[in-house]
Amino acid sequence: MRVCACVCMVAMCFFSITALGKEYRIHLVADGQSPWSEDIIKSLQTELKSLSDADLQLVLPNEDINFADWKVSTTARKLQEALNDQTSDIVIALGIAASDSVARISAEKPIIAANVLSPNLQGFPISENGASARENTHFLVANIDLITEIAKFQQMARAKNIALLVEESYVETLPFLQAILDEITNQPTFQISIVPIAQESIEQTVANIPSDVNAVFVLPQLQLTGEKQQVLIDEINKRKLPSYTLLGRSQVEAGYLLGTGLVPSSQQLIRRLAIDIRDIALGRSITSLPVALDVKDRLAINLATAQTIGFSPSFSVLVEANQINALLEEGRTLSLFKAVEEAVARNLDLALADTDVRLALETTKQARSTLLPQLSGNADWQALDRDLAISQQTRSTSVGLNLSQTIYSESQQSEFVSSKFLEKAQKAVFESTRLDIIELTALLYLDVLVAKTELAIQEDNLRLTFANLERAEYRSDIGAASRSDVLRFRTELGSDRQSVTDARSQFEQSINVLNQVLQRPITERFRTQEPGLSGPGIFGDSRLPSLLDTPRKVLFFSDYLTQEAIENSPEIESLKNEIASQERLLLATKRKRYVPDVVASADVSRVVADNDTPFTIDHDNNWSLGVEFSWTLYQGSAIRSEQTTAQLALQQLKLQQKQLLDSLESDTRNSVIQAGASRANIGFASDSADAALQTFDLVTDSYVRGVASYIDLIDAQSSYLNARLSAANAVYVHLQDLMSLQRTIGFFDFYVAPQQTILWFQSLEAAAIEQGIQL
Repeated sequence: MRVCACVCMVAMCFFSITALGKEYRIHLVADGQSPWSEDIIKSLQTELKSLSDADLQLVLPNEDINFADWKVSTTARKLQEALNDQTSDIVIALGIAASDSVARISAEKPIIAANVLSPNLQGFPISENGASARENTHFLVANIDLITEIAKFQQMARAKNIALLVEESYVETLPFLQAILDEITNQPTFQISIVPIAQESIEQTVANIPSDVNAVFVLPQLQLTGEKQQVLIDEINKRKLPSYTLLGRSQVEAGYLLGTGLVPSSQQLIRRLAIDIRDIALGRSITSLPVALDVKDRLAINLATAQTIGFSPSFSVLVEANQINALLEEGRTLSLFKAVEEAVARNLDLALADTDVRLALETTKQARSTLLPQLSGNADWQALDRDLAISQQTRSTSVGLNLSQTIYSESQQSEFVSSKFLEKAQKAVFESTRLDIIELTALLYLDVLVAKTELAIQEDNLRLTFANLERAEYRSDIGAASRSDVLRFRTELGSDRQSVTDARSQFEQSINVLNQVLQRPITERFRTQEPGLSGPGIFGDSRLPSLLDTPRKVLFFSDYLTQEAIENSPEIESLKNEIASQERLLLATKRKRYVPDVVASADVSRVVADNDTPFTIDHDNNWSLGVEFSWTLYQGSAIRSEQTTAQLALQQLKLQQKQLLDSLESDTRNSVIQAGASRANIGFASDSADAALQTFDLVTDSYVRGVASYIDLIDAQSSYLNARLSAANAVYVHLQDLMSLQRTIGFFDFYVAPQQTILWFQSLEAAAIEQGIQL
């Protein structure tokens, strides 16, 4: 019994140990304690726990975590102590100083340098298979060529003197920084100075940047908190200095001018580090683990920062870089309605048309004034030679008044009535100009949106080409593809850059044209608002598209809108009034010989002085009354010619009216058909773009696996690009068609009161019901 019990106890202990699995203990040495290192360690512990299983327990105990003082000498000592610790299986060097120290340590157990910046300068040899060439030593590197990056930044910033900002504790303790400085010193094109980042005063750090420095290159900061990093960015921008970061888009979004993502993200570093630890624990050779971290990211530029510091990037940088806070999104917000409102208020063509209306009003007033009483005054002084003045005074002074009233004058009456019609015609011309301005502004606004969208698509296509180039380079490096793949994608890259440049040029020009119509500064930029296809208004009503889906409904809609166009057309209204004016003038020419002009007049005068006598006594007051009738009986052939001319002018106006009615009906019906077709094309183009995207994804995956060729990938990308452009254009083409249709019927739904829109649609719905059509 006792023997059985002992056997059972031993068995239970054995199975219990087996169930827990092998424990692989990790010792970590960090440069120092900071929010960055604490977050990395905490996340690494979580990641290691997720990779552990019943057979292997990856353990990073808190007691095996040592923080140094950010100096190489201290981290080197702590790393040696960790290597001598018999309880640990592997040592992790976290941080720039700790990683740099690993290169000068001979390790008897596995050790990983997690943050190697430049393996060549720091002394980390790499084997032909891309792994560490040192026994028991593994490292992770983004393979940053700092000298090349600084030289690229120097060209982009057009700087002669560059400050290299490094955390203070690293300046004297990292030998490779001095090697960089020594090599750059030999560069003839620019100079560089190392400026320590003081923890206690970020402001003082920026103040210490030499006055002749005109650009700043910032190495990653592992000690600074997020708040202090933001202070550093703000202080650099206050100095109006172009800046560059290796942390890519996230730091550029925070305010740096330029940046390329060459340093791995915390999540990427943690994941890769945990996987490599697990592989080593499972027995994989440390010299077979790849050291490279794939952290390639495109250049990014913060255009808001560029504007703040007064930096104008070159066109090549604008094409190459991902743009953050692009200038196209700066300034005030300009909606379609706001743009039209400004155009109507400021456009010069409309101002001229308004002047014509006021001139026509004054002409009407002048014509009417001839039919009103006319009062004139006169004064007369005469002096006669005494030899001639036998029975008259030699000197006399008289004053008088004349009052006349046209009782009837065919010419004056005709001119007045005609001018009233012409005044109405001019108001209709003004309304026509106003509608033209609304349409023009709306179309120009849509042109801006089209150009903006095409620019975004071309820039996105450029990013895809960059990604394909990286895939081709990777496949070429591993021998899965020839160098021709890389060269072909570089050719595509050049072509795509040209497309981006052309798209940007078109976008800038479209803004300039719109600003000209709005009478705004030609270079002013603004944020746009995308008009939807289902927003409020007549042509955004969800029931209306159903009127374009069957021939019968299209016919009804065309008939209804044709009638609307005729009723609302200011051009028709203008011609109606011109015809009425001409008819009145023709009537006047017919009455000219038979209807007299009748004018009543009264005169009164008084002699106020004669023969040097101040006042007269006899025969000094005179008056007269009269009515005058006059006819124009004969003027050669002028009267007949005048009548014929008036008849021909009237006939011409009526022909123009008929021509305009025919054209208006044709334009309306064609616009309805075109709007229906363009709306249907939106769905077709969208389906095509979705299919092209799926094809591109499949071909991309096939190319990575070596199944598809680079030609297949280029064709798929080209098809995807064209499909996206077609899908985007389909929406705007439909909106443009709607604008043209609304101009034809003289009613813009987005530019009237909502109540008018409701009434319009109620009228349309009633007409549809009357025709037996359900909306």
